[in-house]
Amino acid sequence: MKSLCITELAQHVLDVIEIDEIPMVFGSPGIGKSAVYQYIAKVLNLEFIDFRLSMCDQTMVNGFPVMENNRSSYAPPKIFPLVGDEIPEGKSGWLISFEELNSAAPSLQPIAYKILHDRMIGDFHIHPSVRFCANGNLETDGAVVLPLSTALASRMIQFKTHINPKNWIDWANDQGDRFHTILMQYLEYRNESVHRFDPKSKDSAYPCPRTLEKVSKLLKLCDKKERDYSTARTSIEGSIGEATTIDFFAYVKYFDSVESVERIIANPLMKP
Repeated sequence: MKSLCITELAQHVLDVIEIDEIPMVFGSPGIGKSAVYQYIAKVLNLEFIDFRLSMCDQTMVNGFPVMENNRSSYAPPKIFPLVGDEIPEGKSGWLISFEELNSAAPSLQPIAYKILHDRMIGDFHIHPSVRFCANGNLETDGAVVLPLSTALASRMIQFKTHINPKNWIDWANDQGDRFHTILMQYLEYRNESVHRFDPKSKDSAYPCPRTLEKVSKLLKLCDKKERDYSTARTSIEGSIGEATTIDFFAYVKYFDSVESVERIIANPLMKP
């Protein structure tokens, strides 16, 4: 299967959803798979719902038993909009994302068949304005991954995705002030730090788009409180790992030692 850059994925996934089919995206943790679905939900004006089958048991999905006229039935979970439910105000429907679907136990996969293919929870029909999507991690990344049955896999259109550092940096630079300036300058200098994941590493923290956004928030907090960036070093290391943190602060130290163009123009005879 050809792997698409995460920044190229959205249009393909959008096409699949618009023909009422279900995309299944496989990729490394933290590279933005869920963010792509959230973006598409905004494009289609759909309420985004994060659903994790791996955190459920059969009763939680099929519904709890209730008694009515001396007969039992099942009350379906509220997370799934059913026929007759009102569409959220200002929205056109819902997009339900089966997050980390290939982490769900095999015993739960038949339940997913019925939801995704038959559009039913027990005896209840899912609302016609609901669209589905799914994602999962890669076995090679050391994540908790279980095989998808062929029956479930055949109900979806599958994609594999990865990070292209330069493309991601171009995308991030177009996001206004979402990412801190110094962080972006560091990443342009050290492209490989956009996503540096080694499943054999003893350091469980690593740089990826998800953790880089955390670092950006920490740097902005330092700016807001007029604190040195080093005061957030421990938290930054907990986000992107020790090695990348050392490299980042070496860059920050160098960045601080370089005079700005404005100061050089204002005083060209100043001592370096």
